[in-house]
Amino acid sequence: MGDRRNHRISLLDDTTGAVFVEYVSVLLLVGTITAAATYSLGRPLVDYYRFAQLILALPFP
Repeated sequence: MGDRRNHRISLLDDTTGAVFVEYVSVLLLVGTITAAATYSLGRPLVDYYRFAQLILALPFP
């Protein structure tokens, strides 16, 4: 019984994977923000490009 208690205490004190989890969390947060910013900035540019392409492709009267 005493061995199991020592094992539990050592598991509770173990923080070797905490830094990795923090890095993954920050990476996911930055990736999500970057994807949202790229979409929100890129969508008007695509619409402007399609409009300019339409104007250039119109036949002259």
